[in-house]
Amino acid sequence: MTDPRFRRAVARHLDRTAIADEVFGGYGTPAETPLRGRWVPAELEWDGEARLPFLGTEDELDVDRARAAFREAGYQYDGDRLVRRGQS
Repeated sequence: MTDPRFRRAVARHLDRTAIADEVFGGYGTPAETPLRGRWVPAELEWDGEARLPFLGTEDELDVDRARAAFREAGYQYDGDRLVRRGQS
């Protein structure tokens, strides 16, 4: 979990809208950051669009897109096993 590219790929596996709806009974709103106002840098202020969008649609993960996200982050697959490049 020390690799930020890996963490970003994992974060895209979470459907934050579905989680907020389930946990807060439709009264929650997904956010980019837990803080608001002056403590949040302008680039992280919520504008209605996620910086790390869910890799699927309608609560269903798109496995091919998820695998592609890990590949873009510098990882590869050995069969179904996710491995870092250069490792076995």
